[in-house]
Amino acid sequence: MVLVLPPCLEILPETDPTFASLNSSLIDFGLLAGPFQCNFLETNLVRFTQQHFVYRICGGEDKASQCGFWWNLDPPQGNLETHFEHFAVCPEWNDSDNLVRCTAPKDFTTLVGSGQSATCADTSTLVPDPTILQLNSGGICDTVGQGGADDNLTCEWCGAEDFSLEESA
Repeated sequence: MVLVLPPCLEILPETDPTFASLNSSLIDFGLLAGPFQCNFLETNLVRFTQQHFVYRICGGEDKASQCGFWWNLDPPQGNLETHFEHFAVCPEWNDSDNLVRCTAPKDFTTLVGSGQSATCADTSTLVPDPTILQLNSGGICDTVGQGGADDNLTCEWCGAEDFSLEESA
């Protein structure tokens, strides 16, 4: 399957200064894992062509933090079960009680791709929707203050209620 990128993203050229480190993170962190191991099924190294919101659902003690690695290009919709199914998120990884929205600035570079299936602790298998792109930012919040486009990153946090920005506190 060929990934279809939205207009806010473009393929990162190999000449970009961030290309080598992003490319090595695919290998170093095993982001192109086999079936049932989560991570990416396929991915591209990309750059934002314009400012764009990115979203993260997180929560739980010793689980998904506000500034973690996995993000979405579109606001979450539906309920908790829908979210887990669409993105292959096992319940033991994330309580999903908080919503984070960050503004990724123009020229922000990251990895984007379709998610890989995951096997959860209860032995159930989740297969993400391959048409929904996921981001692996390498710790998006940790990049602020390093110089470059990432210094313009701004984020908002709130409680997630039915995964609606309008209904969230």
